[in-house]
Amino acid sequence: MADPRAVDNAPPPQHTNLGYEEFAWFYERYWASDALRWELSVLERLILTRLQPGAAVLDVCCGSGHLVKALAQRGLSVTGIDLSPAMVELGHRNAPLATFHVADVRDLDPDTVGAFAAAVSMYDSLNHLLSVEDLRRAFTAISGCLGEDGWLVFDLNTMVGLEAWGAMSRADDEAAFIVEPRFDLASRRGEFRFVGFRRDGLTWRRVDTRLHQTWFEDDDIHDALVATGFEPVSQFDRAELLGAEPTGKKTVYLARKVLDSESEAKAHRGSEVPFGARTFLAERPPDRHPVRR
Repeated sequence: MADPRAVDNAPPPQHTNLGYEEFAWFYERYWASDALRWELSVLERLILTRLQPGAAVLDVCCGSGHLVKALAQRGLSVTGIDLSPAMVELGHRNAPLATFHVADVRDLDPDTVGAFAAAVSMYDSLNHLLSVEDLRRAFTAISGCLGEDGWLVFDLNTMVGLEAWGAMSRADDEAAFIVEPRFDLASRRGEFRFVGFRRDGLTWRRVDTRLHQTWFEDDDIHDALVATGFEPVSQFDRAELLGAEPTGKKTVYLARKVLDSESEAKAHRGSEVPFGARTFLAERPPDRHPVRR
C-alpha cells in the first residue's frame, strides 16, 4: 500500500477546487460559519459604507452561502457564484432568497450572472487558482461584471499563511476527519489533504480529497489587477485590519474598476516604483494603516 504521506509524486492538480464536491458537507459542518463575523468586519470597514441600499454585490467563490445571506440581510442584492455544485446547493439552502450560479470565476459571463456595484471574494478563495494567468483571467471576468467605478475586495493567504497551515483532526458522533497540510516553496503551492468519514445510516462513508492553494507575490497581484482594468487602492494585513497585531498570514486587497484610459495611466505611473512603495488612494479604516511590504 502506498504511503499516504508521499504526496510529492502525485499528479499536478488539473482544476482549482473540484475536491470541494466531496468536502462540501464537512466544510459546512465544521468551517463555514466560524470566520463569518471576521469577514463581515473586514467588508464593513472597507466597502459596505460605500454601497447604496439595494446595491448589487457579487460574492465570488461563495461556498455554502453564509456571507451571501449576511450581506442580503444588510439590504444588498447579492448573487453568489461557485464552481462546486455541492456548495451552490448548500448556498440555496442557507440563503433561499438569494441568486446562485454554478460558474468558474475565470469564465464569468455578465449576461448570465448580471452587473454589479461591487464584488467580494473572501476566505482566501482566489488562492485556489493555480497560476498568475488564472488570476488574471479571474480579474478580467470579474471586471466584466462590474459597473464603472465598481469595487473589488478579496483576501489571499501569503507564503507565511500557507506555511503556517497546521495538521488537525476531529471526531464526533456524526463524522471524523484528519487534515494533513504541506507547502512547497519551489512551486508556491500548498496542499490540504483531507481524509474523513461521515455517518450514512448504519454505515460510514469515506471521503478523500486534496485541495490546493497558490501563493501569489504582491507584484504579480498588482500587475494582474492593473492589466485587467483595476486600480489597486490599498492592502492590509487582515489581523491588523481587525484590530490585532499583524501576522503577515493573510492580506486583504481593495481595488476599483477604472476606465481604460485611467488604467493605462496608472500602469505607466506605477511601473516605475516597487509595489510596496505605491501610494494608496483609499480612505483608511479608522486607526489602521495599509500594510506596505
